[in-house]
Amino acid sequence: MVAALLFVALAACAKSSSHAPAESPPPTTAVPIGVVAPSAGPEVSSPPETAANADDDGPASADAEPGLRPPPPVTPPRPCGLTAVLQDGGAQTNGQRFALTLKNTGSKPLRLVVPGDGSDVGWRTPVVTWTATMNGAPATPLEGGRCGMMNRIEANEIFTLAPGASRTVKDWVPLPSFAPGTYDLTLTYRNDPGLQARKGGGESDAVKRLIAESAACEATTNTVRVTLP
Repeated sequence: MVAALLFVALAACAKSSSHAPAESPPPTTAVPIGVVAPSAGPEVSSPPETAANADDDGPASADAEPGLRPPPPVTPPRPCGLTAVLQDGGAQTNGQRFALTLKNTGSKPLRLVVPGDGSDVGWRTPVVTWTATMNGAPATPLEGGRCGMMNRIEANEIFTLAPGASRTVKDWVPLPSFAPGTYDLTLTYRNDPGLQARKGGGESDAVKRLIAESAACEATTNTVRVTLP
């Protein structure tokens, strides 16, 4: 009987030891999110809510957002020496009125992407966004929509600006979407290599690599006073 009781006591001790709480691991130190070098591929750890968007067909909430407003950046922009100048051509010709000149004032080459189909609603890089004021007060863009189709990004839409070089683009510079009136306008160009093309972009692996190696940076233009019909 004593041997049996001793056996039960030893078994209970072993059982309680197996359920003892494990020793807590030492605390870890948070690692800051990386940034993209001007001419190197992105080594970025995105937050969970944005990393998911980088792998799917585009921002899942784009259709639900009022006015199809561009989403926040997937890849954080960094100072890169890029400047932007906006010129108003005055008359709209074939959907084109404004010219955007990008200049590299830094000391390193910048690989960038020209605006294209979907840039105005944040479905592809670069994202281009208008900001407007009327009599000093911020103006709200008109709400609108568009079809879900989008042209894929081609290799000839990706270019490199050497230090001191500039390039002027007119194609796919969107028209401002505000009610008729006179506004002070600026245009922000944001190249975001982490932003994926929306539905079925169909870019080749070579183009995807070029986009991934582009510079994560942005620039806002000078202010232009414009009267919209």
